[in-house]
Amino acid sequence: MLHGFARLSASTKLVNKDTRHHELVGEWGWNRERFQLQIHDLRALEQAWRTARRGPPPDNPEITLVDRVPECRLAGTCEAVATSIYSMGEIAEFFMHRATNASP
Repeated sequence: MLHGFARLSASTKLVNKDTRHHELVGEWGWNRERFQLQIHDLRALEQAWRTARRGPPPDNPEITLVDRVPECRLAGTCEAVATSIYSMGEIAEFFMHRATNASP
């Protein structure tokens, strides 16, 4: 059994650049959960965007006002989905390189 500094030294060697895959498995899971939530929300956000208030104000019928909030929420979620997919792709690339013994 290791004691004192030897235990600390051994624990720092358990997780290093060669064993970082343990950390990435957790990150993959987090990205996957976030991605599933975002995809679930997309349909409602798209519907809100399609039915956003558009029309003239009562005092000036020559202009059209548009509620931009649904559009901003939809755009933000689409960007977040793309980021999640990109992050999961980077993690998959890391594991592919490990499996093929290629350098990343």
